[in-house]
Amino acid sequence: MIEPKTDYQGKTKIKVNDKEFPLLRTTAKTAFYKDGDKERRISLSKLNDTKAEEKHKMSQKKRSVKPVEKLGLWGGHMPDVPIECNHPRKFFDNTSKTNWIDINICNIGCSATCFR
Repeated sequence: MIEPKTDYQGKTKIKVNDKEFPLLRTTAKTAFYKDGDKERRISLSKLNDTKAEEKHKMSQKKRSVKPVEKLGLWGGHMPDVPIECNHPRKFFDNTSKTNWIDINICNIGCSATCFR
């Protein structure tokens, strides 16, 4: 098992793609090794073969819950607008399958003619 945040100075060999390379150092998540004249890096999870464990842990995490769909509740709006109401600002909501209107509209101008 290769330890994170350690300086190996090429004394330890690692196997990458069926070839051995001298390990130089590791950080918290990465291992650096010497490939000829070049310094290359690889994830510690791949090197320690813990990739499958990480995927399993990710699958066990709680999944985010989808927000509840709109239930047809509209703050400051009145449902079931009377059929006689001809105000242009009333609207039909497909979720609740009913007509709605802003209560402020009813309070200001329509209250004399509307039975509600």
